[in-house]
Amino acid sequence: MKTIAIEGCDIAVRTFGSGLPLVVIAGGPGLSSEYLAPLEALQDRHKVVLFDQPGCGASVSSLPPTARQAIDATAAVIRSLQTDRFALAAHSWGAYLAAAACLELSASPTSTVLFNPVPLDRHGFDTVGARLVQRVEPEILKRIGELSQEGTAEAGRELMRLAMPAYCGRTRRLPDVYLNYNIATADSVNASLNGYDFRSAVPKMGNLTLVFGSTDYIGQSDFADVAPSAKRVTLDGGHFSMLDSPEELLNVLRESIGT
Repeated sequence: MKTIAIEGCDIAVRTFGSGLPLVVIAGGPGLSSEYLAPLEALQDRHKVVLFDQPGCGASVSSLPPTARQAIDATAAVIRSLQTDRFALAAHSWGAYLAAAACLELSASPTSTVLFNPVPLDRHGFDTVGARLVQRVEPEILKRIGELSQEGTAEAGRELMRLAMPAYCGRTRRLPDVYLNYNIATADSVNASLNGYDFRSAVPKMGNLTLVFGSTDYIGQSDFADVAPSAKRVTLDGGHFSMLDSPEELLNVLRESIGT
């Protein structure tokens, strides 16, 4: 593991393999990148780059984490590659960071895959967020609120466990994974979000592929007017395609990114 310094944080970065760099951006805010481990299998043809966003995992921030800091971290990781040839793969909230970084970087990715992506504008982000909350049973929602107040690492893992049925759109055969979720970071980043619209970043994303889950709370209709020329794929499962349909997602990534 290496670190990249930005204001207030040393970003923890892990790389695997060699070839065309593929920067993988985690969801969240507040999630460590550990759950994206299935994508390390792409190291057979790519230099896979995983990093923890400020205040997540091994990237301890000395400042209250913000969306601006997360964008700066994403751009810094890409710039550290020192090449104009790279690809992006972003999960969920990572789509926000990928779009924001593309608007700021001088170089554009050869291709981008957004899987289970949040919409690229604030209205869409809030709309799908409300939809997710509506999927949660009242008693579970109450417990999630209590865990949010506790704010511990264990509370974060339990919160995500309780929320998993809503994310997946089912109550059985849920992914067997503990998600490292930092509640304080999530609260801090969410509080820093203002009105935004990053849909203008789409032309800078190279060959764009959008991947959705069949039972996810985010669907193709949320991108109906965005990136009409993008390739669109629906995989079996909910919001965590790398856990529900790992081989299928890897195949989409290999086909979409190339070498």
